[in-house]
Amino acid sequence: MKTFFVLFYLIFICCLVSGQTGMPELNTDDYPGLHIKNTRNFSDSSLWGWMDGGADLYYEYGFTALQVTKFEVGEENFILECFKMKDAEAAFGIYSVNHNVCLMSGSGLKFNCQNRYQLQFAKAEYYVSLINERNTTKAKVEAALISRIIANKIAGKEYSLPSYFDEPASLRYHNRIKMIIGSLGLKNGYPDWEELFDYKGKYTAYIMNKPLTCDTLINVFIKIDKPAELSEFYKKLGFDFRKGQDNYLFAKENKNYYLSVCSCGEVKIIITRSTSQ
Repeated sequence: MKTFFVLFYLIFICCLVSGQTGMPELNTDDYPGLHIKNTRNFSDSSLWGWMDGGADLYYEYGFTALQVTKFEVGEENFILECFKMKDAEAAFGIYSVNHNVCLMSGSGLKFNCQNRYQLQFAKAEYYVSLINERNTTKAKVEAALISRIIANKIAGKEYSLPSYFDEPASLRYHNRIKMIIGSLGLKNGYPDWEELFDYKGKYTAYIMNKPLTCDTLINVFIKIDKPAELSEFYKKLGFDFRKGQDNYLFAKENKNYYLSVCSCGEVKIIITRSTSQ
């Protein structure tokens, strides 16, 4: 009998712990008429159980856990995906390479994107995707309202971009920024530059497009972990700063290296040497 009670207690504790996911969970009383169909949780090693070909991209950015909730409000059906990443930078990064055409702002956050079938946002260490199945006006309105409820359940602040993007002319384009840290993110977020970043060094690149009359102004802020890897990056650019070239400008200010590449408008690449090296 004693063994039975010990076993029962252990099962109870396991069930209790498994239910404490730390996720911003959606409850039936959060929104009128909301009915939850089912909820599934995926750990850092089981993401393949939810997505077949896309899991590696999330692992590249620092995936920790996922909670998927299928629910309905009246005739509208939704799928809520709450991805917990390793930190706020990782959450912003995976959001940046996953969203494209944004028709409206749904969640009210700085980093959010809503189109006909999907609403996405990043806050603190969470990247959230809310999909509606029918693309009705009612479904999109409800998705926007429910996303705000979810966002309010997340403690912590939105990710802060590098101060380079604080200039007034850049503020309106923050939602266009793609944060790249590896080959899969580059393929998803800015495939035209795959060859440029095909080298072994670690880097973080923030790429922002600004539409111009003749072309696009691409502002890039790049952090490279080791100063010794700068020369390898220069070779990829086809730039020899010892000789100098008319369409390149190389300069050093304090501990930052600046490299500007000119085209229609301007393509500006800023390489920041890590001060910890």
